[in-house]
Amino acid sequence: MGPEEIWAGYDPRAEPLDEEILKTWEEDGATYKEVYFNGELFDGKYVRIYGIYAAPTGAKNLPGLLHIHGGGQTVNKDWLKVFTAEGYAVLSINWGGEWPNRERYTLWNGVENGDHKHRTGREVTKPSPRSDSYYLWTQASMRAVTYLESQPEVNPDKIGAYGISMGGSIMWNIAFDPRIKAGCAIYGAGWNTYTYDETRYSVGMPGHTPSENDLRWRASLAPEASAPYVKFPMLFLSSSNDRHGYMDRAEQSLDLIPEGVPRAWALTPRLRHHIGVDFIHDLPAWFDFYLKGEGNWPKNPATAIKSGKSGAPVFYLKPDNPEEVVKVEIFYGLENPFAVNRHWRTAEVNQSKDIYSAVVPVMNADEYLFAFANITYKSGVVLSSPLEAVIPSNIRAVATIKKPSRLIYDGKEGIGDWTRGSTGTDPIPGKIDKRLKAVTGPGGKPGFTAERVSPFTYAPSDPEFRAPKGASLQFDIKTDVDEDFTVRLYKNYWVRDFETYECSVNLKGDRGWQTVTLTGDQFIEKKSKKPLGDSINEVGVLELSPGNKKWKDSDVIFRNFRWVGGKYVPHVHAYRSKDWKPGGGIINSDDADHLQDHEAVKPE
Repeated sequence: MGPEEIWAGYDPRAEPLDEEILKTWEEDGATYKEVYFNGELFDGKYVRIYGIYAAPTGAKNLPGLLHIHGGGQTVNKDWLKVFTAEGYAVLSINWGGEWPNRERYTLWNGVENGDHKHRTGREVTKPSPRSDSYYLWTQASMRAVTYLESQPEVNPDKIGAYGISMGGSIMWNIAFDPRIKAGCAIYGAGWNTYTYDETRYSVGMPGHTPSENDLRWRASLAPEASAPYVKFPMLFLSSSNDRHGYMDRAEQSLDLIPEGVPRAWALTPRLRHHIGVDFIHDLPAWFDFYLKGEGNWPKNPATAIKSGKSGAPVFYLKPDNPEEVVKVEIFYGLENPFAVNRHWRTAEVNQSKDIYSAVVPVMNADEYLFAFANITYKSGVVLSSPLEAVIPSNIRAVATIKKPSRLIYDGKEGIGDWTRGSTGTDPIPGKIDKRLKAVTGPGGKPGFTAERVSPFTYAPSDPEFRAPKGASLQFDIKTDVDEDFTVRLYKNYWVRDFETYECSVNLKGDRGWQTVTLTGDQFIEKKSKKPLGDSINEVGVLELSPGNKKWKDSDVIFRNFRWVGGKYVPHVHAYRSKDWKPGGGIINSDDADHLQDHEAVKPE
């Protein structure tokens, strides 16, 4: 059963709405109402959808927006505040149902798989995909569109929708609602049965046999199955290292949208399930352009990677509307095919008229090179380029990074490639912050400070910054008060054989710099309790985690992270087949999970 057959004959307007208004009020120039209305009828009972609706007071003929929340979330009044101020009528619904400590929610009234917390099955395809949660939640979203279009302030011909995380996945299935005229999927991109937890499940890998249920799901309710039916302009917002909207696969979902239908994406580098403060203009600008006919949305840029004069690869970018460009950033990653733990370097950008370029040197010309650019326009819009992926030797490029570096970060580059965990899933203007700041410490030495977050870096997964076997980790810290924190090193972060190694650090306060040295034996695996030992060269992520989620010294400073001791040895990637040997290069187009059919290596 394919998507067309699943949704054939479904009429989201067929049932009465039977609105129940719980409360109305005015706030900041907008009128709000808290409501229940009918979803679908099951066994003689209607699902009762809970939501909050708001519109600018007294306004008419407004474009309408539907907010579809993420997993574990619910209606969010903050979104209504943001978009009513921009001249939209907005409806935020709850599809997740019953949840601990949640006073009001959608009443699924015993519908199996309706309540997110209590659903009995995932990716249910028997007796029909219509038994699955995502079908039910998409139905609820379509019914919400029916409610939205019925409001007297709303122009029913100008309705948009955006979903976050699991709601982002729902956005692809809502393709079968012709009333949606513009959409945005945030994080959700599909391909969830092509797991990156175990590479043998990647299509084309030796021994891979997808289950019958996987095959039915991929052909029916998986977002990638619905992507070819998307007829409204689709924006994808995410972060480069997110593991729900997997970066490389997300681009494939966008590519499946029919030719001529606008699509774009914007990716915050290094974050996971969060969007940076520089990207807050994208969502309203997208809807302003496609629902109001206001402003401008640039076309997707042209990119390429070619061999440069020095032999090193060079990334080229030609943006649309170059006269409106205020900033171009180019990021590149080496070897690692897993976007969830890929280290993104920042390249030095050069400009020649309308062409931007950056040398993106590699350490091994037979391994993957990834690169993309972010273009910031005067309007505030940030647009990401297509992801380029090549094997440098295939374009006659050579390796120009001759040896590894024991120095991971010295502080001179600001916060460098350090990032931090999410401070909130929803990219709401005013609710996003940076919390990592470049500062100068004693003796004029630079570093970074962190506020209520755990800073981490993917640098150890980069071949240049990978640890020598048997090395120790060393860094400098300045804290005026006693500090207790945990240093974590991860192997295969969020992929196969994911392991977490922890080491506790207890420091007395000191006005000067203190040096911390941690050996591999001091790091203990969280589950097995085994020491990391000499295999410190296999870690790919470094994290600093404060006690009680807060650094005691709000001005704590870190700098000069480096490896000391140990010996460099050939590295075997986690995604290699068992018979691979160092120097073996790329085995085939399927040797890296989630990259089959990627332009890095075209299949025969």
